[in-house]
Amino acid sequence: MAIDEGGQKCQDNGILKHKVSNYASQKSGAAKLTTHNANTIAFTTYKQQHKLLNTIAPPVMLSYQYFVYNNDSYLLKSKKTGVIILGAFFILFSVMFFTLIFKSPIGAFLGGTAFFLFGFFCIAAAFTKLIFNKTAQTIERTGILSYLNKHYHFKDFIRIETVRIYTNFIYTRTAVNLRFKNPESPDKTDLLTIASLRTSKQVEQFIHEFHQITGLNNEELKPNRQSL
Repeated sequence: MAIDEGGQKCQDNGILKHKVSNYASQKSGAAKLTTHNANTIAFTTYKQQHKLLNTIAPPVMLSYQYFVYNNDSYLLKSKKTGVIILGAFFILFSVMFFTLIFKSPIGAFLGGTAFFLFGFFCIAAAFTKLIFNKTAQTIERTGILSYLNKHYHFKDFIRIETVRIYTNFIYTRTAVNLRFKNPESPDKTDLLTIASLRTSKQVEQFIHEFHQITGLNNEELKPNRQSL
């Protein structure tokens, strides 16, 4: 009788251990399934968010650092006052060369002429306007010197180019140029310099604003390097 009771107890313990093992296996399987489902949901959510971010267009700018709105067009901002003062300074300096008596009249004449021309071109640049008209689909440069005036149509636009300027192997500035097809000569292109900036951040901001106000494609940005 004692043996039967002991055997019965061993059998009961074996059944209990088997039930506990099955319960643990089921619980582990359920935990793995829950983890897998959670990872799947998280990955799906990430993909949806990533897809949403890719489909959202960059925000439209309401104010610009380098452009100002005027009469249905955008004008490139310029530091007119500072340039005029600089030009006036060089013109006055040239007058000193012309009026003062030097040992070398030819040197005085050449030096005075050089300073005068530099000052004159500074003042002319201050009154030069770059006009971006999205309605008429044109880009114009107008100023005192009519032979420097330019007129281009959006349809002739090719790309934006940036040129890093070096003087004696020292970086000084980056020129931002627009390249256009020449309507009169299909094999030739025209280059219009519209800005001269110092840092890469300024160049990126300028190109972004240019794209916003014109809608022209700026994906083909061509960096270049030029030494003086």
